[in-house]
Amino acid sequence: DLRPDREIQIWEMMNATYLEFIDKYNIDDEKIKFDIYNLLIHFSIGIIPQTTYLNDEQLNELLELWKSNAYEY
Repeated sequence: DLRPDREIQIWEMMNATYLEFIDKYNIDDEKIKFDIYNLLIHFSIGIIPQTTYLNDEQLNELLELWKSNAYEY
């Protein structure tokens, strides 16, 4: 990686978003946790997947939470 500091920031954003979201919804199902992780990886490269265990409201909330945890570059 040419900019490891940026990569660390992205992983910090994903971690914060993941923890906030699963805590809010008390998610303990491993399939759903993995789905959220997968969604966050996709968000980090600018893709919003079409299939997910989350409903549209939750998906939008996760995306907004991701944006709120985003660093300014």
